[in-house]
Amino acid sequence: MLIWTSAQVSDVGTRRKINEDSVLELPSQGLWVVADGMGGHAAGDYASQLLVKLLAELDTRNRPVADVVDDIEVLIGKANTQMHQYARQRKVETVGSTVVVMLLTNQIGVCLWAGDSRLYQVRDDQIRCVSNDHSLVQRLVDQGQITKEQAETHPSKNVITRAIGADPQVFLDCRVFQPRAGDGYILCSDGLYNEVHEMDMLDLVNGLNPKDAAESMLSVALVDGADDNVSVIVVKIRE
Repeated sequence: MLIWTSAQVSDVGTRRKINEDSVLELPSQGLWVVADGMGGHAAGDYASQLLVKLLAELDTRNRPVADVVDDIEVLIGKANTQMHQYARQRKVETVGSTVVVMLLTNQIGVCLWAGDSRLYQVRDDQIRCVSNDHSLVQRLVDQGQITKEQAETHPSKNVITRAIGADPQVFLDCRVFQPRAGDGYILCSDGLYNEVHEMDMLDLVNGLNPKDAAESMLSVALVDGADDNVSVIVVKIRE
């Protein structure tokens, strides 16, 4: 039987006035969410908070994973509709948010996402990104036009190609994985990974408990400038 512990931090950063990130940490449900309200759009904080509020209504316990995933997609679709209604009321073009969701059971893990908020897996002294950014630079990387290193400094690195609230219909990507004892998982907004190197994330998750790891990552991001809001959830699994 797998046992997990988790912790989260979210900070406005050093330059923004409003924290448009929202996080949901429900270890008893095996559910964690990071949502990043789209910067520069009206009411990005409303959009991310709406996603978290709706997903907090989920009851995942003693239910088939496929049914829970269906419910997650329905609730995110509901959020998408409400964001469009809110945008019309406010007479603005877009009210939107990225989202990354992790669902864990003893047998299976599921990642669902739209946008460039990420889920990382730490295993066997290695770190890998489970999600794949919906962004212009990631598309260029996938096409072989630029390297991953070039993407980090590309002038269009903040341009995302998918988000909740951006289109009439929601398109979530989904990836299934098998969790195991010793794993660590990091859900984060781009405000974290733009400031904290993946190898530093790896070292902090391996060396610290979830609370200290999350707070240390935030501290590194703030020291390095943190132009954006910064949010991170750290989950560690043991038997």
